[in-house]
Amino acid sequence: GYTAWGLSSASSVNVSNIPFKLGEKLSLPLKARNAKILIHCAYDFSDRLPPHQNINFWGSQQLFQDALEIGIKKIIFISSMSAHPHAQSNYGRCKYLIEQVLNEQSTVSINIIVRPGFIIGSGGVCGKLIRQIKLLPILPIFYGEKSIQIVDLERLLSAISAAVRLQGNAELNLGSRDVIETRFFYFQISRLLNLKFRGLRLPGAVGLSILKLIEKFGILLPLSSDNLLGLKYSKVWNTSPSWSYLNLEIPTVKDCLNILNDDPGVR
Repeated sequence: GYTAWGLSSASSVNVSNIPFKLGEKLSLPLKARNAKILIHCAYDFSDRLPPHQNINFWGSQQLFQDALEIGIKKIIFISSMSAHPHAQSNYGRCKYLIEQVLNEQSTVSINIIVRPGFIIGSGGVCGKLIRQIKLLPILPIFYGEKSIQIVDLERLLSAISAAVRLQGNAELNLGSRDVIETRFFYFQISRLLNLKFRGLRLPGAVGLSILKLIEKFGILLPLSSDNLLGLKYSKVWNTSPSWSYLNLEIPTVKDCLNILNDDPGVR
């Protein structure tokens, strides 16, 4: 087994916490100095600077370099399916640039890039979406025709555990075998919550313009223009080889959504 240490600015009841923020020098206490694997899944959404100036990019660069200097030889980077050469969202572009940093040091460490689909669970972006569906009288739907791939948190964690045991570089695209259009995705979430679906499809370009205007005044909403850009330029990935490589069964959209039936956090 492994002993897990959490690098975080927030405390956790599940792992031993080591205070750390992206951009700081990585310095491990004596009890954690035999660490051999770094799993990097942090992202600071408060930094909206362009990717090359963004703390998520240069802070990750520094983190990887510090990790190598203290003897860590395997880095698992939790990227995103939004990360690709044609990404237009800050989030997707930052994640893609960080991937390139790892690829450049592939001869000095084992580097594993994990690109999850939209993560299904009671927390994170999915949790925010569930709360909006519950609270809003009408849910605005932008780019409802765009297809996404999803993965439930339990399967993703199993895949990351399997990736820890890999002995070579890898890029893992971890999403459902099939896709679901955003409008139907919202409908299915509502159905699982036993709620009447109250969605209104609106032009994506209009929503993007309105959100950008609102954000110029410093007003931040649960849905951001960066979220819409990620959806507008979303990409469908071939996920079968990655699940097979990890000797795990590839899930379907239905498999991943059904996990919400057993999650008390969504009720």
